[in-house]
Amino acid sequence: MDPNHIPPVADDELLTRFITQAKQFRPGDQTVKPDLFIPFRLTQLSVTRHRAATAEELWGIGREVAALRQQTLYGRSEIRASDCASCPLSIVPDPILPPDAPYNPNHANIIGFPSAKPDQEALAIKIAHKASNRIPPP
Repeated sequence: MDPNHIPPVADDELLTRFITQAKQFRPGDQTVKPDLFIPFRLTQLSVTRHRAATAEELWGIGREVAALRQQTLYGRSEIRASDCASCPLSIVPDPILPPDAPYNPNHANIIGFPSAKPDQEALAIKIAHKASNRIPPP
């Protein structure tokens, strides 16, 4: 993606949320838990767009995110932008460009989460229900 011309997020775009904690998915059936979609101390949630990215590039970003947080990359979960926007959240491009790291021109934020944790959890349940099962790293 050209970092100088970032298009808005289309409803049919796939978004990735990286799984960096074992508590964010169920080991048995690999479904993701709502915890994966609860913003951490904020009212926005970081995701990566698939737009113009290869699988290798997505996994590379995931590995960098996990390393930066000193966590393990357990995988990723995918969700359509329209499934988040219907909650009523919005997705806005928020590219991470040099000198910031990890470089991710496909970075975006899901915004509009309420500040109250119970309300965030209610939205996270809806999103997790629509999200893909855990996709393990290669």
